[in-house]
Amino acid sequence: MLTENGVHLDARGSVEVLARVFYPRDLVEDDDAGHRRIRDAVQKVNEEEDHHNDDPPFTLGELYDVLQKFNLKIYSKLTPYYFWSS
Repeated sequence: MLTENGVHLDARGSVEVLARVFYPRDLVEDDDAGHRRIRDAVQKVNEEEDHHNDDPPFTLGELYDVLQKFNLKIYSKLTPYYFWSS
């Protein structure tokens, strides 16, 4: 568990600190000119009609490969057939 300002945090508090450190709030008010240009360019792409077709969906095999790499007990028993039978 983490410590913040001399206080030992529980699991939830530790997660909140890690989230603040590694995923800070992304506020428009804090943007500089360069960040604003990037945000505007992304918004323009998001407004295009066919942008959502840029990436093909994941295949069942790709999902299975990722689950196997987690190396957790629950995933080690899964096979591609598990997904179809569920």
